[in-house]
This record gives sequence, structure tokens and C-alpha cells, in this order.
Amino acid sequence: MQNNTFSTLFVGQNLIRLSAVDSTNNFLKMMVSNSGPVPEGTVIMADHQYAGRGQQGNTWHSEPGLNLTCSIVLYPEFLDVSNQYLLNMAVCVAVRDAANSVLEEGVVIKWPNDIYHSDKKLGGILIENAISGKKYKSAIIGIGLNVNQEYFSEDQVKAAISFREILGRELKVDDLLKIICHHLEVQYMRLRDSADELTDDYHNGLYRLGTPALFEESGRIFEATIKGVSKSGRLMLQTTKGVKEYGLKEVVFLT
Repeated sequence: MQNNTFSTLFVGQNLIRLSAVDSTNNFLKMMVSNSGPVPEGTVIMADHQYAGRGQQGNTWHSEPGLNLTCSIVLYPEFLDVSNQYLLNMAVCVAVRDAANSVLEEGVVIKWPNDIYHSDKKLGGILIENAISGKKYKSAIIGIGLNVNQEYFSEDQVKAAISFREILGRELKVDDLLKIICHHLEVQYMRLRDSADELTDDYHNGLYRLGTPALFEESGRIFEATIKGVSKSGRLMLQTTKGVKEYGLKEVVFLT
């Protein structure tokens, strides 16, 4: 892999490595809040993240030294805050494309921001936005991917998978980070130019799109088909009563 293959202009140019931290997102948020201007595209990377967080406060478990846990700061001042989910789409597409460039195929996005391969979770994304009035101040993008981990806890083993398990060999975490930084910069610049194309790309790589699946809403199990995701980030399901939209934690994806 040649270094210039995945070169970037700003994402990943300022890289800070930590041996251990509670959360790379927390560390980077503190830097942005307390340390003055932090260059856009700055990456915090940790060998061990012992209190990583997923969407809606869920815990992200990662075996020390084997996986990619990092956070990146962006300043999407060009984006209207009412369309902030478009940034999530851009990041998800970037991570999906980066993973597919290594694995060749099979990587998809499970709404709202999980990365899947063969019906198993390869990783996840957590974006924390800082907004002042109607304008963006910053977006802290946390990315966690199972890279070289082979053994998972009992409650994870049926649901999780790693790059090493898929490839049958070890993958250098640093190489994967370079690829992700490249693809993130590409999609971030694309977001500036054409949100419609980005939305189409996101939908085309959406897990179980157009396929009937089981969901749960307030204890009620029902079958529906994913039609897409709105620009506000709500999942659109085709049900027997028409298309209905759901926000985070309003519906559970069962199969």
C-alpha cells in the first residue's frame, strides 16, 4: 500500500496518539473547548478506550490494542443545522467505502450509524455536534471498528465480526485509519457540493433496504420494509398502514 494512495489535505494531518483514554470523543471535545483553535481534521487515536460510547449512551467494548478507536473534529459551518443528519450520512458512506476498499464487498450501513458485514456488526459511529444558535460550532466524529479482535464476549460473539475474521489475516490499524481519513475527506467535500448524490449513495448501501424485516415498537412486533432515511435522520418504513417514520429508539430492528 503506497502512502500517497490515500493522501489527504487536512483529515488526519494532525494525529494525536494516546495509549489509553476513557473516550476519544471526550478527549477531543475537551481539546476543542479548552485549548483554543484545533485544526479541522485533527484525529485522536487510542490503543485502549476503556469507556467508549455508542449511540444513545450505549457502551462500546473494544479489546486493547487490537481495534481502531478514534475521533475526528470537523467544522461543517456550511451545513444548515436542520440537515445535520446529512453529516452522519457522509461519515457512514466514508467508513463503508473505506471498509469495502479493504474487504472488496459486503459492507453496509445499518441505520442509524452501525457498519455491518454478513449480518454482523463490524463497527459503529458516534457524532456529537456542538451548535450555537442556528450554526455549527463543531462536530466530533467517533469511529470504532473491530480490526484484529478474534474473541468476543458471550453476548457479542453472535453479533460482532472483525476485519481479521473476514480476511483471515491481521490488518494494520494505522493503514485502515489512513484509508478512512481519505474517504472521510472525499465525502465531506462531496457534502459541500451535492447532498442529493450523497443521500442516494447512503440509501444504496443501507442494510436490508427494500427487504421485509421484523421490527418492534413499544412491545408490538410487526413486519415492514425499509424505504429509506429522511434528511432529518428518521427511518422510513413501509407498513400495512402506509409509510411511517421513526426516530432513534422509537423502533427496534429485530431481523
